[in-house]
Amino acid sequence: MTKASVLLYLLTTSILCSPATGGDTVTPAQPLVDDGGTSLISAGGNFELGFFSPVGSSNHYIGIWYHRIPVQTVVWVANRQQPVTGRSGKLSLETDGALVITDGKNSTVIWSSGSLALANPVARLLDNGNFVVKEGSDDDPSSFAWQSFDLLTDTLLPGMKVGWNLTSGLNRNLTAWRNVSDPAPSLYSAGFDVHGVPQIFLWSGSRRFWRGGSWNGRQFSGIQEMQTDNLFDMVFVVDAREIVYSFYMRDPSVVSRLVMNQWGIVQRFVWLEEREMWSVFWFAPKDQCDNMLSPCGPYGVCYPNESPMCKCLQGFHPKNPRSWDLRDGTDGCVRNTALDCRNGTDGFTTLSSVKIPDTSTSFVDRSMSLEQCEALCRRNCSCRAYASANISGSGSGSGCIIWTTELTDTKMYDSGSGQDIYVRLAAADLGSESSQSHRNHVVVIIIIVSALATFFLLSFACFVWRRKKRRNRYIDEEAHEQDLDLPLYDLDTMAGATGNFSMDNKLGEGGFGPVYKGKLGELQEIAVKRLSETSMQGLDEFKNEVTLIAKLQHRNLVRLLGCCIQAGERMLIYEYMPHGSLDSFLCIVGLANTVQHHRGIARGLLYLHHDSRFRIIHRDLKASNILLDKDLNPKISDFGLARMFGGRNRRKNQESRRDVLRCFGAGNRKWQKNRGVYQSSHHLNLLAHIWSLWNEGKGLELADGSMGQSSLPVAEVMRCIKVGLLCVQERPEDRPTMSSVVVMLGADSALLPQPRQPGFIVAKDPSETNSSTSKQDSSTNHTVVWVANRGNPVSNASGAELRLSDDGNLVVLNSFKVPVWSSNSTPSTSNASVAVLVDTGNLVLKDGSNSSTLFWQSFDHPTDTWMPRGWLGANKITGEYQNITSCENPAPGPSAQSMDPDGSNQYVILWNGSEIYWSRGLWNGQYFTGVPGTKESTAFNFTFVDNRDRKFATYTITDSAFITRYVIDSAGQGRQWYWLDTTEEWQTVFTQPLAHCDVYSLCGPFGICNQKSSQLCQYGFLLMSNVGLPANPRRLTGGSDKECKAAFLSNCSCTAYSFQNGCSIWSGALRSLRQLDNGDNEG
Repeated sequence: MTKASVLLYLLTTSILCSPATGGDTVTPAQPLVDDGGTSLISAGGNFELGFFSPVGSSNHYIGIWYHRIPVQTVVWVANRQQPVTGRSGKLSLETDGALVITDGKNSTVIWSSGSLALANPVARLLDNGNFVVKEGSDDDPSSFAWQSFDLLTDTLLPGMKVGWNLTSGLNRNLTAWRNVSDPAPSLYSAGFDVHGVPQIFLWSGSRRFWRGGSWNGRQFSGIQEMQTDNLFDMVFVVDAREIVYSFYMRDPSVVSRLVMNQWGIVQRFVWLEEREMWSVFWFAPKDQCDNMLSPCGPYGVCYPNESPMCKCLQGFHPKNPRSWDLRDGTDGCVRNTALDCRNGTDGFTTLSSVKIPDTSTSFVDRSMSLEQCEALCRRNCSCRAYASANISGSGSGSGCIIWTTELTDTKMYDSGSGQDIYVRLAAADLGSESSQSHRNHVVVIIIIVSALATFFLLSFACFVWRRKKRRNRYIDEEAHEQDLDLPLYDLDTMAGATGNFSMDNKLGEGGFGPVYKGKLGELQEIAVKRLSETSMQGLDEFKNEVTLIAKLQHRNLVRLLGCCIQAGERMLIYEYMPHGSLDSFLCIVGLANTVQHHRGIARGLLYLHHDSRFRIIHRDLKASNILLDKDLNPKISDFGLARMFGGRNRRKNQESRRDVLRCFGAGNRKWQKNRGVYQSSHHLNLLAHIWSLWNEGKGLELADGSMGQSSLPVAEVMRCIKVGLLCVQERPEDRPTMSSVVVMLGADSALLPQPRQPGFIVAKDPSETNSSTSKQDSSTNHTVVWVANRGNPVSNASGAELRLSDDGNLVVLNSFKVPVWSSNSTPSTSNASVAVLVDTGNLVLKDGSNSSTLFWQSFDHPTDTWMPRGWLGANKITGEYQNITSCENPAPGPSAQSMDPDGSNQYVILWNGSEIYWSRGLWNGQYFTGVPGTKESTAFNFTFVDNRDRKFATYTITDSAFITRYVIDSAGQGRQWYWLDTTEEWQTVFTQPLAHCDVYSLCGPFGICNQKSSQLCQYGFLLMSNVGLPANPRRLTGGSDKECKAAFLSNCSCTAYSFQNGCSIWSGALRSLRQLDNGDNEG
């Protein structure tokens, strides 16, 4: 056991075994003191109450957490806004029943529950996690004078209620912590709006951004997963006293909680006892259709799994067809035919399996039948639709909901989920199957007659077209096969518009080519981007990308007006921005405009990242790519070109990542004039300098020096800097989403989470490294890919060295010249060996007289990184495995990845050395079946070798300029990274495991994990198509499909077989069986 493991064991033991002498009660004579050991433990041992300090904080709070779970998980905090500074707090019960937290230093009251006028008060921690104040031995819950279940923080436990007590006016909401170090309430909350039909919402301040919908007897209409929950009993109560939701566990041994986190996401967790970890069972918001801004507008329906995602209801058409074509459905739909309620000709069409529209202004009568509801809607000419209020019983349901305003926030579910809604339509829009069939026959007849009548005209047109194609040798043969959904201009028009691409009209030149100012006709000014030849795309691919960019429309994106494809030229025509790019205006515009620029840029990125169907990642965001219109509104440019050009082209004039940071409030004139000063004088890059000033409380020094301190809007400056630092935190999971950034830019800076250390904080002096490492030198920041003495660091770098020993081995010596690491190879003398760092990153020890003889190489001993041309596998002769193992600064961590030690041809991630956490699947001759996406990759070539001496996998890259690495972290996540020159940062190519179903044997023996189903695990015996094959098969050589089946049937212990590039047979339990998308068939 390593030293770190021993320390961790002792620490865990000390926590779990620390004395807890307070029983489960607090009385006036027995307070709870913060002495580091005393706490309350509920009678059944489920929960513990005491003083605690959050991660990264020295403040102390009274909280409740799970007693038996080794990871301290706080579920309730008393003094979340009034911490005790230091270990001097005391929780006491006054004689009148008031709970009081005091600071022992000066006897100051920090927090109090208020006087309760009890004669014999007792405070007790119950086994359900409720901390109550009651009269003596009275255990009747209805008589509790005070309880923590009435004062929710961020967690809902079984038996807790969220919602309104209509008698007392108490509104119980879940409110997120500000951050992991501060339990004070943040902007994000979850609770009920009781207007109309009560619904559950998520709020950011006073703005609703997600709607869980109304209760329909089975579930909240906006939470599809609730219908298939077999672990929980959901209870929703609506009466004259309260409107509340609560849940209970059917199996009391299962531990679950519902949490509102600091990023505005509500999550349900369950505790996995065997793995000792919390697993996310469900979360929301989940997809684009969950946006409360109603992405499909009135009378639009959102289809989360389709493209485009917005469709109009039957009998409606888009209100703004142009915006609809551009994937902007916020204007919604309007009726094809006006209603005719007075004459009684209107009818209803059924929309099934939906999240019903917003019911904030709806009418509800829970005593009506569905037939009575329809009759009421027919009589009321204001009625737009109706639905059942309760679908829990058999038949069509009961109760009545009526909409008299526009239908908004309607979402389509998969078949079997959601409920039916009946929408009012004019008779002309109802239609019938027979009339539709008749119309189809008429259309067919017309088409046939038209085709015969125009046969000769088509023949003549074909002749003319062929002749024209031969004459125009510059136009590609495929150029007319597919029309672009935007204007296509010819080369002569573009030459005329730009003065034959005159230098006088040249606006500038970027990585994609020069840009010229032009004019179409007499009025319309345009910008023409003449693309360079760096794109490797064919014409069809180019046209598809142009069509994609044209369909992206937002007020903070530069609009594409058309294109030109002729004589080898490819041009894009944009709207002209008279004020040029933001980098030329940083010294001119005031701070107020700068803040508006930040918000506009964030809104544009939010649209690209989340709200557009195509999920564009810019990958080249900088001030020169932000253009300003005549009103100085920011518009993002080149937002589709990084994707079009493959994201790997090299710019002549590269901008550093500090320009990206400047777009979010960190740039100013002073930095622009003195960019080289900080590098040379402080040995820090710009980001490190900003972080240093922030930690020293000197954030205002980052503002423009030309602005006097008296005129400086401090709150605006600090908010912008804080949001910028949050966006560049080192851990990707700590960084906010763009939707959160938009909210943060309008929020109080004090309410924002505290930023953690940014990534890429490095000094310029490499002499501080205390381990012998191999690193990629294309980055200005050290990205370590291999460590020699990872388990034996050198405590003092002075005098340490890496050298060849007398026996020819590589050794690392500490300052006392004592070896702390050796290659332990077998050269005879140091004269016979030489160490060479190869350009692949492999450090090799070889024979100096015969370079083909290798004694040792670092690729045989990887750390946490798998490099191209490196290998992972097993040496069959020596029995040695090549694993990558997660780093713990940088000692070996708990996770490792390599070939299955049991002998199958699959790669697995092993947790703590023996338990399989994730599997790449079996090698099927082309790729590993657990990662079907790799078969379509053109950037990587994966190879699997199994011969007499070795069994291993390796990979190469098709483009030598492409810098990539695969890294495993201590959480068991494997990530493939690549280096992006344009922004000087690492970007993720893919992450594994990516989804719940990727976790090894998540559904146990014979369980089938279907990621697209709300019930992940499915069981039974059936013929499965499009699946990732289970682990540990027995391979039979030769034979056919029929012979494989015969071998399976002849052995009664066999449980499954597959014939895919050979015969595989399984005996015993089938584990890690995974449902794949169509086209990824593995067995």
